[in-house]
Amino acid sequence: MMPLRKILVVVLDNLGDTVMATAVLRPLKRVLPSARIGMFVKRYAADLLADHSLIDRLHMADPFWDTSPGQKRGGVGAYLNAVMGIRREGYDAALVLNTEWRRALSMLVAGVAARGGYDRRHAAPFLTTAFPPPDGASHFIADHRRLVEVLAPATSSEEFAPRLEVSREDAAWAAAWCRDAGWADVRPVAIHPFSGDERKDWPVNRWQSLVERLERKGAGRFIVLCSAAESERVAEWSGRASKNVRFFAGAPLRQVKALLSRSSLLVGGDSGLGHVAAALGTPVVSLFGPGSPARSGPVGRGPVTVLQRQPLADLGVDDVENAALSLLAAATAPEPE
Repeated sequence: MMPLRKILVVVLDNLGDTVMATAVLRPLKRVLPSARIGMFVKRYAADLLADHSLIDRLHMADPFWDTSPGQKRGGVGAYLNAVMGIRREGYDAALVLNTEWRRALSMLVAGVAARGGYDRRHAAPFLTTAFPPPDGASHFIADHRRLVEVLAPATSSEEFAPRLEVSREDAAWAAAWCRDAGWADVRPVAIHPFSGDERKDWPVNRWQSLVERLERKGAGRFIVLCSAAESERVAEWSGRASKNVRFFAGAPLRQVKALLSRSSLLVGGDSGLGHVAAALGTPVVSLFGPGSPARSGPVGRGPVTVLQRQPLADLGVDDVENAALSLLAAATAPEPE
């Protein structure tokens, strides 16, 4: 195998997939410490990876064949400019995660000599090494691990876990935000009611009831996170909420990430922010309706509790309250002597 001086990880997917892809970074760096590692991601997800110490170069573009939540479809010209930037960088190998033919073809156009991925979605003709596709039963991170172990077999002994980092600047911003809210010495509970897919959303009145119950149990302060478009769905709730509940809508991902790193817990639906919190080490309660937690549930440095019901509206507030209180209690329990 040729020496690997520069490796590109291609993950042109949404937020949760981008976070899961970071599981390959630490194993690659430990086994190939002199190699430079780049990532090719959607533009809207790039804020998550800004200043990440394990990424030497970040390439970004919104694919012209796909859309991102709350974003317009990417343009052909901007995408090709990003591919040409990758070509100028001169990568030796590309790991095409969540493989499909346009991503694999892009790496061929970018002149990457070794292009590895799964033989799926018509990608094989554009890969130098196409592996048998996974069975769809294992976690996405396990699928990524198999690709990396072929590229660098010594990584088989490494831990594959998503990891995100918060810059000093963003951490200082979050500390100032909490101080201005009167929460300087408080680690708030973050609430993320929406997922971008209404089939995966727990009813807003259940979220409101949950926060009110946790507030009565002394759970502290709460930040409700949502996009600008989703803020209308919580307008009535925000108008009646106590001073212990703040609504944070439409903020840049860097700021959301920084606030999640200061939070004692995230309770949210099946969405990318659950992956973000877990990768930061923040405990997570994740609510699943349709979908497979075993395949795409949050994984990270912090504890994760998954609650699933189909339909999700059948999930009771008691169940979510108990799960949240359990993780909060575990986080504040004294260390055994």
